Amino acid sequence: MDEYYATHIDARAYSPAAGIGRVLRTGEPSLVPQVSLEWLRSVAHDDAHLALLRNIGVTSMLHAPLLLRGRTIGVLTLARTQDSGRYGAADLAVAEELCDRAAVAIENARLFEESERRGREGQAMADVARVLAETLDPALVWQRIAAGVRTLLDDAPSAALYYLESTGAVRAVAVSTETGVHFDWTHRLPQGAGMVGLAIGKRKI
Repeated sequence: MDEYYATHIDARAYSPAAGIGRVLRTGEPSLVPQVSLEWLRSVAHDDAHLALLRNIGVTSMLHAPLLLRGRTIGVLTLARTQDSGRYGAADLAVAEELCDRAAVAIENARLFEESERRGREGQAMADVARVLAETLDPALVWQRIAAGVRTLLDDAPSAALYYLESTGAVRAVAVSTETGVHFDWTHRLPQGAGMVGLAIGKRKI
C-alpha cells in the first residue's frame, strides 16, 4: 500500500465524486459507516488500487478535512477493518476536532518557518551591506554575495556569481558551496551559452 500511494501523491489522482477527492474538493467530511464493494470501486484509482483496498478488509471509514482559513490543506482518514466496529457521528466529531487543532499547529509551524527565513534573509543582506562598507576588494564582496544568495534561497547547496564581460561572455567570479557538496560550475561561458547566458540575454529567469 505504501509503495502504491508513493506514486499517487497528486490530489488530482483522487476521484472528485467520493472519498478523499470529494473532501478535498468540498471541504466537507465524509462518513462511511459500512464500506461496500460498490463504494470501494467508486474511490479506487484503478484495478490495482481496488485490489489493495479489498485486501485490507476495510469495513468502515471516515475522512475529515484539515481546514485553514476556509481552504482544505489536507485530509485525515481513519479506517476500521473486519470485526472492529463501525464509525459513527461521535467518531467524526472527534476527528474534526483533531483536524482543527492539527491545522492550527501546521499554520503556527509555517509562520515560525517564515519568520526564521526572513531572519536569515535580513542577516544575509546585512552581511553584504557590511562588506560593501568595509572593503573595496571586489573578490571579497562577490564571495559574500554568493554566500548570501545561498542563504536567501533556503540554504541552497551551491551558488555561483557570474560577471558579464564587455565581450558578452560571462565569468564565474565567486562560488559558495555547502561543506561536503561538489558541483562543477563552468568558469567561463560564451555569449548566450547555457542557462546563465539565456537569463542574461532575456533579462529574466
